[in-house]
Amino acid sequence: MGPRLKVKLSTCLTLLVLGVGLPLVLLAGVTFREISATSQALRDQGQADTVRALALAVDGEVRTWKAAVTALAESRSIQPRRLADFYEEAQQVARRHDGWVVLTVASGEQLLNTIRPFGSPLAKTSSPETIDAVFREGQPIVSDLIYGKNAQQFLLAVAVPVVRDGKVVNCLTLNFSPQRLTRLLQSQRYPTTWVAAISDRQRRVLARSVRADERVGQPMVAWMAAATRAAESGIATGLLSDGRRGQVAYQRLQEVPWVAILAVPSAEPQTAAPIRRFILLGVVLGLAAVGMAVYMGRKIMAPVARLAQAGGQLLQGARVDAGLPTGIREVEELQRAITEASAAIQSRYREREQAEEALRRLNAALEVRVQERTAALAAANAALQADIEQRKRAEEEIRTLARFPAENPHPVLRLNRDGVLLFANEASAAVLEEWRCAVGDRAPGPWPDTIREALTVPARTGVDLQCGGRYYTFHIAPVPEAGYVNLYASDITERKRAEDELRRTLAELERSNQELEQFAYVASHDLQEPLRMVASYTQLLAQRYGDRLDPDAHEFIGFAVDGAARMRRLINDLLEYSRVTTRGDAPAPVDAQAALGEALTNLRSAIQETGGVVTAEPLPRVQADATQLSQLFQNLIGNALKFRGDAPPQVHISVTPWEGAWRFAVADNGIGIDPQYFDRIFAIFQRLHPSHRYPGTGIGLALCKRIVERHGGRLWVESTPGRGSAFYFTLPRTEGERP
Repeated sequence: MGPRLKVKLSTCLTLLVLGVGLPLVLLAGVTFREISATSQALRDQGQADTVRALALAVDGEVRTWKAAVTALAESRSIQPRRLADFYEEAQQVARRHDGWVVLTVASGEQLLNTIRPFGSPLAKTSSPETIDAVFREGQPIVSDLIYGKNAQQFLLAVAVPVVRDGKVVNCLTLNFSPQRLTRLLQSQRYPTTWVAAISDRQRRVLARSVRADERVGQPMVAWMAAATRAAESGIATGLLSDGRRGQVAYQRLQEVPWVAILAVPSAEPQTAAPIRRFILLGVVLGLAAVGMAVYMGRKIMAPVARLAQAGGQLLQGARVDAGLPTGIREVEELQRAITEASAAIQSRYREREQAEEALRRLNAALEVRVQERTAALAAANAALQADIEQRKRAEEEIRTLARFPAENPHPVLRLNRDGVLLFANEASAAVLEEWRCAVGDRAPGPWPDTIREALTVPARTGVDLQCGGRYYTFHIAPVPEAGYVNLYASDITERKRAEDELRRTLAELERSNQELEQFAYVASHDLQEPLRMVASYTQLLAQRYGDRLDPDAHEFIGFAVDGAARMRRLINDLLEYSRVTTRGDAPAPVDAQAALGEALTNLRSAIQETGGVVTAEPLPRVQADATQLSQLFQNLIGNALKFRGDAPPQVHISVTPWEGAWRFAVADNGIGIDPQYFDRIFAIFQRLHPSHRYPGTGIGLALCKRIVERHGGRLWVESTPGRGSAFYFTLPRTEGERP
């Protein structure tokens, strides 16, 4: 019985150890699996958030490129006579972006290239497809990676159209090396085992944080290219270009269909410190529990063994009734042994209960530790969520700063709805000095009211301000969702000075015209009567003494009569010229057909007397002063009627589109005019060209030229003496009108 009882007690001890240790092992395994899964999910989420932040940074860089080239394309220096000035502006932009600027025409010919001195011979562009796309679509384009034959290197290009009068006239391109993007990737300070890269539409490598010289221009790994084409973002696993197995997170950009990529080797160990600590704690607690179970089991087995030994001794003795005392010493000893054994067993039972209570306390302590670890994981998750929110705020700040660059060469300020100055760049120093405030102060009136009004009714308005010796115009750009406005200032000092100079010039012209009008008026009244007397007297001499006057006298009389008529025409033309002053109505949409009708009404008598015929095509609406336009038609048609040839005068008026304006033509069959003389008569009181006697004074044509130039056009003639003339002049179209 003794050996059999020993085996059973050993089995009980094993079961006791398993009963205590197995739940601990199972709990540790489940907890380890959950922690590993959570750690992997956090790692994947962190990698995805990192590649999204990288994509936002590259998007911000692309927006900066577009904004810089678009602003440069609006320069007023992009015209044939000012390309040297524009070359200086383009060099500044090129230096700021570590690249070079190229201006081309539709055929691909380069007008200037900042990597070559201005005026140097230039070859055709090495990316004609980009130029064709800009002229065809009229929209900014960011190219894929291209190899520049002129630059002899890989490059990226941001091309924008240069639009004049609604038409693309040039293509402006900012070119730079992909090393600019490589530096952006390297500035993110990723771990050395990570690889960040950017690929273009063709899934070729644009930039790479490591080994960029080897990989730029090379195609992506096939499985990675397929994954980035299938979805805008995600995580994939496969062999990297260096043969290692890795996990790749990718995100497609918003500004241009490129892809940002972040690769992490799969063999890189995870952040395992918390897991190792948990396993170590579990092992220690498990060993402690098993040791405690063994210790307590042994403490239980010893009394039981002693009880078995006593029972064995009891079985080896006489058969004794264990009831009432028999008086037999052996039985009483056996009873006493049994009683003592029973007492010992009860004592051991109590010890066992104490051991179980100790185990319960141990389990309770273990549960507290598990709860503490769960709380720690929850706190780590909350910290991660806060980090994600902080990244989102940083991304929003990046987007905000992309719209509000501090390096703007003109004053840029930001004020909230209470008029408090939130931001001012370095160029705003003069404005802040004028306002006598700094960042954090409240702007002077009436700016707070103006800002609140702009946020209530979002509309872009402009305000002019003088700061010291400079003038600025402020464009208000409200951002209602953020509760502030941006003030973008432009220096208009030169424009203000030009306007002041123009006003002084106009005042001087007005005084000169008044003096000229007064002179002509006095001359017309002072000379009119003597001229009539000379004419009447010479005619009387011719009638009375015609038969007795010699040929020289007849010639003198004719010259006197003709001179009197020419003097009268000169005075009348001077009066008419003086009336076209710089004052008058501003140009407005005018029906040219109606202006021609008014001129023909005023010339009706002259047309009937000469037997002339005036024809005209349908005329459009133009931007002009109605009275002066009618006077222009009247002078040109009147000249054709006055200076006609032998045949009855014929005049035809036509109109055609001409370089964004309307070109009018007044053609006649008169005596014609020498074009050289036409160029000379615009100097007032210029004497007639000696090789051709034109019977007019020239003041009428000078008047026509002045009217046309006042409306921004020009006047010229095509004529041969004796074969008629064709006078051409241009006038602007009405706003929004197309030929």
